[in-house]
Amino acid sequence: MNRCIKTADCSPKSKDYWIKYEFKYLQPNINKRVEYEQKIKEIFHEKSDNNKQFTPDDRTVSKSKGESAFTLPALNSMVQYNRVECLRHPVSTAYLQMKWNAYGRWVHGINLFIYVLGLIPLTYLVCSTDTSPIYHNEARGSVNETNRIQSPMEYSTFRMVMILLLTGLSVGQLMKELVQMYQQKAKYFMDATNVIEWILYVSTLLYVTPFLTGYPIHWQFEFGSVTVLLAWFNLLLFFQRFDVTGIYVVMFLVILKTLCKVLALFSFLIVAFTLSFYALLHNEEDQSFSTPGLSALRVVTMTLGEINYVEMFLAPFVDGDDSTLHYPTLSFLLLICFIVVMPILLMNLLIGLAVGDIAEVQSNAELQRLAMQVQLHTDIEGKLSVRILRMIDKDELVIWPNRKCGPVAKIMGRFTAKDEAVPHANETVLSITDRNIDHLHCEIQKQKDRLKDMQVTLVKQHELLRLIVQKMEIQSEADNQDEGALPDYQRHFGGSNAYSGVRNKLIAANAFKSFMK
Repeated sequence: MNRCIKTADCSPKSKDYWIKYEFKYLQPNINKRVEYEQKIKEIFHEKSDNNKQFTPDDRTVSKSKGESAFTLPALNSMVQYNRVECLRHPVSTAYLQMKWNAYGRWVHGINLFIYVLGLIPLTYLVCSTDTSPIYHNEARGSVNETNRIQSPMEYSTFRMVMILLLTGLSVGQLMKELVQMYQQKAKYFMDATNVIEWILYVSTLLYVTPFLTGYPIHWQFEFGSVTVLLAWFNLLLFFQRFDVTGIYVVMFLVILKTLCKVLALFSFLIVAFTLSFYALLHNEEDQSFSTPGLSALRVVTMTLGEINYVEMFLAPFVDGDDSTLHYPTLSFLLLICFIVVMPILLMNLLIGLAVGDIAEVQSNAELQRLAMQVQLHTDIEGKLSVRILRMIDKDELVIWPNRKCGPVAKIMGRFTAKDEAVPHANETVLSITDRNIDHLHCEIQKQKDRLKDMQVTLVKQHELLRLIVQKMEIQSEADNQDEGALPDYQRHFGGSNAYSGVRNKLIAANAFKSFMK
């Protein structure tokens, strides 16, 4: 994948510096996708007409009929086999960024806008409604059943618009969940977010329906409390799709899951101290341990540090009344044991699990965030037509990191994604360095090849000169020397100086011949 990144042959700080990402290994061929889908349709029509039974392979193909096998196959394989280094590669992140800019942020932005459009009237109703008993009737069938409101309550136009808007959006969201349930089938129930949304939208309807009748009921405000809590928590989950905020939301959910597992394991300690304090202190005037339920709640608050030692233990011990703190010795020993085990050991263990291995948590959160983005794009592309995909898909992406963008684009970029020019700055710098080293290696190899060619040429020239010397019957200086005496013809032509002149002429002639070639 490093070969799919190309950069400009200029300084990285120059305005003309660009980075080009090629998606030839990630982008599926749309024409092959059309042929594959057409082949699937022909197979199913043929077997349907001939009343043939479908084989297990056909059933596997039928699952991919609605969601094509050519929908982000490379990225889905990376997610399936937990290839974090491949998902975090600059080419992969640039490819996801291209998909996000093309349609992802618009689809997710519209969903977020519709959700916030329903969150505003819900928050308004919760904040502006008086939940005092005089403004609502009690639930039917209760012991203290009273009808304080004899006639329907009248609301202002703005308040009525908020009620109708919240009702319509809640019904619309439930219809969307039903469509998703039909499309995803068993996979739909494996996502805990869907369960939260069902509870949210059903409780919203239960909260707002009595307003439509004009007779507020006691229990509707309880549903309203649950609704507003889940509504704002679900809004937090919406931001896990964005690159800037998504990593922190996913990390929060990972740590929350870890803490829930640990608390589920150590809940036996909470039960143990709850029953022990209830057995010793349930008759105290404080009433904090009067019932097992209140005792459990009090143990949880004491675990967080609210022990209230003076009022609960010291004052009853020194007041001189034998009916208060009737078992002082065992109560103080139990308190000491509780302080050592719960606030000190257990709380420090939870904090250590939460922040001790933050690097691994961040790595896992990054994988989950990228997997959610891949799943989002896979679901959306599975519903888009081939014509739209041809319009939005790109085979390559060129980024100019040193050029300024407009203020609107800058705000959108900071809110929805990281620096678009460099999806992962450190990895991009390393990959660019690797490519520069590869370029230097290629240049050195070229110089080596040129030196080899020059060496071969020199060998050929040496052989040519040797043949010329033999043809002209010219003897070398070593052959002419005889114990220091020079031959007669060397003396006649000036000895070795004459031979050097002939040799220089031959070298000049050979150089001229090579130049003419």
